[in-house]
Amino acid sequence: MTNAAASVPSARYPWHQANWSALPRDLGRLPHALLLHGPTGVGKLAFGVQLAQALLCQQPGTELMACGHCRNCGLLSAGNHPDFNRVGPLEPRKPITVDQIRAIGEFMALRPHTAPRKVTLIAPADAMNLNAVNSLLKVLEEPPPGGVLLLVSSHPMRLAATVRSRCAAIRFFLPPPPEALSWLGSQDTDTDRHAQALALASGAPLTAAEGIRRRKLRASLAENGGRRGLRRYRIARCYSNRAVRRPEAPHDPCVDGVIMWSKAKASRYQRRRASGLPNP
Repeated sequence: MTNAAASVPSARYPWHQANWSALPRDLGRLPHALLLHGPTGVGKLAFGVQLAQALLCQQPGTELMACGHCRNCGLLSAGNHPDFNRVGPLEPRKPITVDQIRAIGEFMALRPHTAPRKVTLIAPADAMNLNAVNSLLKVLEEPPPGGVLLLVSSHPMRLAATVRSRCAAIRFFLPPPPEALSWLGSQDTDTDRHAQALALASGAPLTAAEGIRRRKLRASLAENGGRRGLRRYRIARCYSNRAVRRPEAPHDPCVDGVIMWSKAKASRYQRRRASGLPNP
């Protein structure tokens, strides 16, 4: 079981307003399982984390906004809340296993420690293998009282129909281009290429924001390090694609890549030194 929280976004995305309005104001009337689905890059995971925070909060507001100051909010932000469980692939491009899903059943069967209920967030839910799906069906068919399951997926049709039918679906859509561009402008003052970045991201604002950040990083490396800087960036990107990360830990792929590249270079240096070969 992965008992750690994702980083809690500081603010809600403006295009999520309709999704928040669709939820009951009384959290006790919330379905026992929710499927958050929609295109990549619209913040489904952030919505799930914010909803989990509201579900665990001791004094949530009328707009389903967690207070951010109570003990439960502090535990969730610190990543060690005993009543929150996030499940995802243990390695990149690996499935969610049946053992991970069985642990969910054991986790949800326990009484809450400090929060009003227990919450499990599965992301991406479509990464479950067949045995894991069958194990999850047992939890969905006999939901434990006081527990909420949040499934996040960009490819809901990859989930078994029996899983989808047992979850209340909340669908996310791409925001209108003016709204997405306005949000990008609030995140970055250099608005010259926002429209181009949004078009390249097929209208997904978070994907566009990541593309803008990478473009700025490449430009900075090219300015400060010339060809060598760009070469290091490409090497870092290559290594970041192979990096093994904890699924619950927020990360910067470029930073991960630089760390792995540095370790690999240091290892080569030590091997050459041990064999008496000169180092370049």
